[in-house]
Amino acid sequence: MEITSHLLAIAGFFLLALLYNRWRVRIGSHKIKGMLAPEPSGALPIIGHLHKLRGQNPIARTLGAMADKDGPIFMIRLGMKPALVISSHEAVKECFTTNDKAFAARPMSSQGKHLGYNYAIFGLASYGEYWLKMRKLAKLELLSSRRLETLKNVQVFEVETLIKDLYNLCKSNEGNQANVVISEWVERLTFNIITNMIAGKRYFDNFNHGNDGEAQRIGKNIKAFMYTLGVPIISDLIPFLGCFDLLGQVKSMKRIARELDSVAGSWVEEHSMRRLKGSEPTDKLDFIDVMLSEIKDDAAFGHSRETIIKATAMSLILGGSDTTSLNLTWLLSILLNNKHALKQAQEELDLKDHDGLDGIVVNGEDGPIGFNVFYQGFY
Repeated sequence: MEITSHLLAIAGFFLLALLYNRWRVRIGSHKIKGMLAPEPSGALPIIGHLHKLRGQNPIARTLGAMADKDGPIFMIRLGMKPALVISSHEAVKECFTTNDKAFAARPMSSQGKHLGYNYAIFGLASYGEYWLKMRKLAKLELLSSRRLETLKNVQVFEVETLIKDLYNLCKSNEGNQANVVISEWVERLTFNIITNMIAGKRYFDNFNHGNDGEAQRIGKNIKAFMYTLGVPIISDLIPFLGCFDLLGQVKSMKRIARELDSVAGSWVEEHSMRRLKGSEPTDKLDFIDVMLSEIKDDAAFGHSRETIIKATAMSLILGGSDTTSLNLTWLLSILLNNKHALKQAQEELDLKDHDGLDGIVVNGEDGPIGFNVFYQGFY
């Protein structure tokens, strides 16, 4: 009898969820004016088209097959959430030009809440005054030409260190080939550069793979953060399951957030103490130093000053280290697979300084007599 009552309760629960889902779809269709994008057939109650996205095929190919059948613009339902799929070049261009502000908005998500300091990480925040303010601060005080020139010594030091370490590794093998996992070396290079520019910290070297346990912990949790950021969260797709945390996804996100927050908190505390003691290096301020000066105690956006600083620092580290290292690794792999391009790059790097005895014209500009020619490589 007790089992029967439980089964009836579960059946009633899912029936109510089904009715609620259909009611939401019907109300939404009445609110939206104009022509709706077509929706592929086969959607199921509650889960929508999720079952069509599973399997061995990459999701991009599955969506491409749907586009071949339903057109370049169509709607799918990810659980109880509608999603617009666009595969037309012209339509994508319109999204990022005419409708750029509409597409700059971001939906509420568990990742933004639990991993993103409740949307204080501006990369996960929706378009608005806070997003614009933090983006402007990062652009002017970290990514501008002036700041990059000021912090150029950090980049030069790390690149020179990597080249020296590669040379010493090859030399220590006494003529034998040295095995180098280039992706790991590039990953350490980019991470050292960005943490040094933002927090004045250098964690990795190319032989010990980390100066202490904190370096390993940061690297591990950054990888976990990036992985979790791309994992669909059940409660986002089927909201009424949010209170259950069936797969432990929320618990995992909270653990990762605590680990990274402890690191970012120690950075902010260290910089704050240094400012109080008056030992701040005014000629080589990192980004946290700048934020401590620029960001005042302001609860207008619902976040404390310390939270905004920690979130912005982590946002730039998380967004800049992994993507940059992946791009550099792919670039090197493409060069190795295209010998003519690799040879041309080597020839350009081998160019020697030229003492000009005669004036020349380069790209319409006159080079005076006695000039020196330097080739500048960018990394």
